[in-house]
Amino acid sequence: MGSLLRSALVAAAPLACLQAADAGFVYQSAQRSVSASLASNSDSGSTSAFGLWFDSASVFAGGAAASANHGSDLLVDEMTFSGGAQVFSGANGGASALSEADITFLAMSDDGASFVDVEWLVGLSESASGSTTSSVWFTLTDVTSGVVLVSVAGNSVSSSSLVLSSGGLYRLQIFSSANGTSSGNALANYNVSFSVIPAPGALSLLALSGFVALRRRRSTPPTATKSAARHSSISGDETA
Repeated sequence: MGSLLRSALVAAAPLACLQAADAGFVYQSAQRSVSASLASNSDSGSTSAFGLWFDSASVFAGGAAASANHGSDLLVDEMTFSGGAQVFSGANGGASALSEADITFLAMSDDGASFVDVEWLVGLSESASGSTTSSVWFTLTDVTSGVVLVSVAGNSVSSSSLVLSSGGLYRLQIFSSANGTSSGNALANYNVSFSVIPAPGALSLLALSGFVALRRRRSTPPTATKSAARHSSISGDETA
C-alpha cells in the first residue's frame, strides 16, 4: 500500500505544482535589521535581499548587555519571521536593542481569480522590570487604501485568515525593542507566519491525479517475469 501511495504522490506533484506555480507573494522590498547599543558600544546588521536571512547584534559592558536577533524566510507561498530584542541590567549609560522587518509585496493568484486566500499566525511577548521598557507589534496594511488589515501588539497569540486582492500591494511591519537606563531586564519577542491557502482547483487536481495513479497501478497486468516464474512452478509440480 505504501508503494501505491508513493506512486500517486509522485504522479500528482507535477500537476499540482503547475496549478500553483504563480500563486503567492511577489516581493517588492525587504528591509530587515537588528541593532544593539550600550554606552559607546554598538553592533548592527541589515539586508534588503529577498529569501532567507539571519543576523544578530550584541554588546556587553560593565555587567550590562543588549542584544537582538532576527531570522526570516520570504518564499513564494509563505513568509516566516522569528526574533526579538533584550536588555539585561540596562545600566552603564543606557542600553537599547531593536529587531524589525518592513516588507512590501504583491499578492498574486494563480488561476485568474481576483483574490488570494491567506492564513496567518502571530505570537508576541514582552516583559520589563526596573528602569527598562519593551515594545513589540505587528501590522499588515493595504498600501493602496491605507487600511490596516491586521494589527497585533503586546503579549498576544492570534491567528486567522484573510482575503487579499490579486495584484494588490501590501506592507508587513514587525517592530521589537528593549531599552534600559538603569538596572532591570527587558525582553520583546515575535513569531509571525503568513501562508497562501491552496486554491480549491489545486486540491482537486491533486486528488484526481492520485486517484488516476492508483487506478493505473492496480490495472497493470503481471510482468512477463512473474508469469514465467509461475509457469515454471506449475510445470515442476506436474513433473513430480
